[in-house]
Amino acid sequence: HGFPRTLSLCGVRVFAETESNDEQANFVPGNSDELSKTKVVNLAYNKPTVQSEYINDNNNNEQSLFNLPGKCASIPSGNDVWWRVDLGFARTVSFITLNNGNYSDIEVHVGFSEILNGNSNRVCDKSSFTNGLSFGSSNINCHNIVGRYVSIRLFGSSKLFSLCNVKVWGPNQGTKELVNLSKFKSSKLINANPSDSSCQTSFPSDNPFWIIDLQTPSLINHLIINTGISSSSSFISVKIFDNLPSSHELSGGLDVSSVNSTNGFSLCGGHSLVSRPSSTFIADCNRDVMGRYVQIISNGWNEILSLCEVEIWGRVLIN
Repeated sequence: HGFPRTLSLCGVRVFAETESNDEQANFVPGNSDELSKTKVVNLAYNKPTVQSEYINDNNNNEQSLFNLPGKCASIPSGNDVWWRVDLGFARTVSFITLNNGNYSDIEVHVGFSEILNGNSNRVCDKSSFTNGLSFGSSNINCHNIVGRYVSIRLFGSSKLFSLCNVKVWGPNQGTKELVNLSKFKSSKLINANPSDSSCQTSFPSDNPFWIIDLQTPSLINHLIINTGISSSSSFISVKIFDNLPSSHELSGGLDVSSVNSTNGFSLCGGHSLVSRPSSTFIADCNRDVMGRYVQIISNGWNEILSLCEVEIWGRVLIN
């Protein structure tokens, strides 16, 4: 108001219930008796959805598709078939109900990342559909994973994927939002190969590493790492530091016997090494780990570290 001024706004969000949702459930399958008494609602009711491809692009597009009762999404066959619903903001996802479709060879993900169209996020209980689900109503336990996006991915080619009235159950309240702490932050790959422009790739060396400064102390929950390499026998470890690491702490591989609180760093997940099963994977810290600097190491001799995308999810500490 008043004199000529400059107004700057970053990240304004307005939350409200604009549609009635009478779908409720009083159970959470596979959880404790205490959790089973929690009333949950369909968080995906009338929420926007996207999918890998549309059968008729003239009548369907990203803006007009919403998850509503009695509505089905048919997705053409392909090598990477997926469907995703945007819950709008951070929600706790207890379980998912799939109705009247062919759900053989699927994987359900919940989280905040849009890498691989959301299919790099945490995975719901695979045991719920290991043998495939076929033309019925089935519940998939997500064990209260927190996230904004729920994606369903179909493996294998030459399959028509049909989803009908997907229900995402959880408490009717928001939860603490995680943010990508690494976005727009300064990072460095040691001994980088400048000829590789698509990803950051190091020259072959012993225990090559990448490090990033988050600029402020943060609580780190998990990392999503895309190496661009679909198969490798090497291992990646993640160190989190409170203060700028010394050259001794940065150099060399991970000596598990010397890892303790006096070393000035924590291991994400509390384990020695994170294997690299595919090009994109999660380094789960299992708990919120406090730190400002994050180091990713490819452990071994004459190794190459390749990083195409790194997302560090957590919360900034506020004094």
